[in-house]
Amino acid sequence: MKSRATRSDSIDTPALGEAAGEEGSEVGAVEVGAAEGERPELIGGTSYNLTRLEKAVSDLAHDHADLKARAEKLEVAVAERDSTIQKLESEIDRLGNRSKTAIQRLDVLVSELDRLDAELGGEPSE
Repeated sequence: MKSRATRSDSIDTPALGEAAGEEGSEVGAVEVGAAEGERPELIGGTSYNLTRLEKAVSDLAHDHADLKARAEKLEVAVAERDSTIQKLESEIDRLGNRSKTAIQRLDVLVSELDRLDAELGGEPSE
């Protein structure tokens, strides 16, 4: 992905100082000494290469649309993973509570067995 417009070999544009039919001609060259911030005058009356600018803007717009679509897909994937994580965490909590309940019930049963064993005259087991 290009981040800014640069000279491209795929677009035929004259380089500075290249001749447009005769050597030494300065067609396409920017006038030297143009004040900063002013639009430079072109020698030979040639116009700016708007086609290249339009292509660069079009490419950037296309890249932006692609990245936006990709970001939306990633946001959906993240939301799905968050949902899965929440489900798994609730399942872990549920199983943890179930385990605690089972341990408490076993402790009560062991205590009851120890009490019954003591009532019947046996030694409590450890």
